[in-house]
Amino acid sequence: MEKETLPARLVALIVLACLGGLAWLAYLGLLHDSWTPLELAGTAAIATLIGVAGVFPLPVGPRIKATGTTAPLFAGALLLPPGNAALAAVVGGLGYQFALRFVPQGLSLPWFKYPFNAGETSLSTGAASLLFHLLADPGAGFVTPAVPLAAAVMYLVNTGLISIAAALHSGHNLLWLWWEGTKE
Repeated sequence: MEKETLPARLVALIVLACLGGLAWLAYLGLLHDSWTPLELAGTAAIATLIGVAGVFPLPVGPRIKATGTTAPLFAGALLLPPGNAALAAVVGGLGYQFALRFVPQGLSLPWFKYPFNAGETSLSTGAASLLFHLLADPGAGFVTPAVPLAAAVMYLVNTGLISIAAALHSGHNLLWLWWEGTKE
């Protein structure tokens, strides 16, 4: 099988997403001064939930499966500080993507999807968590406009970066790809 040659613009986006995700993790990590045992356990638990949701996809149609990772990713964004949420997202996401290589009918992603997915997940989950924690009133719990705003930011960053990558790879119009991929 011949190796696929990626357009230079797509390679640049992959590098930028990966570096952006790493920079985001570093920045959010600097905002978080210390780890309590409870925060460490919570971060590990969310990362584990993301990994399990990814390894055991849900059947949604004939020969079609979808992961349920969005639920634990968003839970992490709301429950954990932004740096912890982004770290749990990257660890859980990469963990399940690597684990899928070793299951029957395993999924072996092309090399470039691992750094892109890690960067994208760090950026989308970290941005949602940061927005939620900046806007939410600590006394209001989760009944706050900050929840749907955080969900919208997570969704837009996620679908936006993926649509940009798909447009660069396929040569299709970015807005058309985004609309086709998200309209349902």
